[in-house]
Amino acid sequence: MEQEKRRQGAVLRRMEWAFLAFFLLLALAAWKLIPRDKPRAGDVVVFRDNDGAELVKRIVFVHNPAGTAAPPELIQIPSCVRLWRMLFLDHNRAVATGRLPKPPRENTLYMMGDNMDNSEDSRVFGPIRLDQVVSQVTVADFAPQ
Repeated sequence: MEQEKRRQGAVLRRMEWAFLAFFLLLALAAWKLIPRDKPRAGDVVVFRDNDGAELVKRIVFVHNPAGTAAPPELIQIPSCVRLWRMLFLDHNRAVATGRLPKPPRENTLYMMGDNMDNSEDSRVFGPIRLDQVVSQVTVADFAPQ
């Protein structure tokens, strides 16, 4: 009788572990299937530049995975609105003359500082890769006391 109770207890523990493993695998599969927020123009993100320094800039253009998206005509930053071709004129000349390498088109982000006239951003170092993004900056609403 005592041995039967031990055997039943062992069977119940195995079943508990099996259910726990099943639900853990189910949760892991759901985590991988849930779409994460993709970076969009206007988002402010922290990213690592090619030297490993972390910078905070606003995304002004996202190249799609195929690299076929065209940049917008106008760039809007909280401080102003300017023409894309004028903002990236120096960068495009540097690429055309070979001073900067031609950036990949697919899955790249063009970054710009909100203080456009005093910012080192994609106009200087070109677009960044998605894997360089460390985190997205969010602002929480709070009431001062």
